[in-house]
Amino acid sequence: MAFDLGFEGVHLPDKEPSRKWLRDCKKNKNLFLSTSVHDSNSLKRTEKVKFDSLLISPVKNPFSKKSNLKPLGWDGFEFISKQTKVPTYALGGLVMNDLIKARKHGARGIAMSSYFFKKENL
Repeated sequence: MAFDLGFEGVHLPDKEPSRKWLRDCKKNKNLFLSTSVHDSNSLKRTEKVKFDSLLISPVKNPFSKKSNLKPLGWDGFEFISKQTKVPTYALGGLVMNDLIKARKHGARGIAMSSYFFKKENL
């Protein structure tokens, strides 16, 4: 559906993709695909699909929501990131000053959507 609507990519939550989704994904090889990864188990699920990027989270406590997930910290991020060749991005409670640290721990970059929606940061 995303491809039919003209989208260039899709981000999937950390869950097992359905068989139908996998079949549809294979038909639309031009879509940029990313997914969330929270631990080594969710990283293993990414092997079924050729993802273009992985967002590993939460590195810190997210600004926007309460999370039941314990923050990975930079060492946890790096541990997961080193287990894949797919480009990884850090997510969860990050600010611009985290970019250098993220790169030192193997990230291609950072994602920080909630940061940009905070009025005092605009």
